[in-house]
Amino acid sequence: MMFYVTPPELMQAQTRGFERDNAALQRTALRELDHYFAFMLLREMGKAVPRDTLFGAGLEQEVYEEMLFDALSAEIAKTGRLGVARQVEAQLEAAGKLRSVQEGQAIKKSSARADKTSSSRKMDTV
Repeated sequence: MMFYVTPPELMQAQTRGFERDNAALQRTALRELDHYFAFMLLREMGKAVPRDTLFGAGLEQEVYEEMLFDALSAEIAKTGRLGVARQVEAQLEAAGKLRSVQEGQAIKKSSARADKTSSSRKMDTV
């Protein structure tokens, strides 16, 4: 069984289009990568715990553990100390596959300048 909830930011992005805030979606996706990695680590470590303890073995314990591991991994991911997301981000930036926040802002500024230039040219022709 796998207990995982898709973050609301990603669900909203699917309905409104991914282009609007690409940098925020990238940060969310990278944070979720850390979340998932921490979740898998905790789940594998949980397999080493004997099953004949306080809760016994059964579906109830599995659900409880999955929810606990999900909550713990979300908190671990918020700190960013795992470093998986940072490493992936650095590799993607090096490969040119990830648009950084500064690049996104530079593109917006240059398109705004281009709009101003084209509108001033239209005014000159009139």
